[in-house]
Amino acid sequence: MEQGVVEVDNEMREKLRKQTEDEKENEKRQTAFTEALIQKYVEILGIQGEDTKANVERKRIENAG
Repeated sequence: MEQGVVEVDNEMREKLRKQTEDEKENEKRQTAFTEALIQKYVEILGIQGEDTKANVERKRIENAG
């Protein structure tokens, strides 16, 4: 009887260990995805910011000339 309890306990520990590893791997994937998403967003904002600066400069030149 005790042998069966030990086997079940070991199985549960192994399942918990595997679940913990899976959760850590999922967290790494989510972090990588979030970082890539933020980087893309920053790139887009940067491009829009440069476009805005260029438009302001162009209009300033047009208005001056």
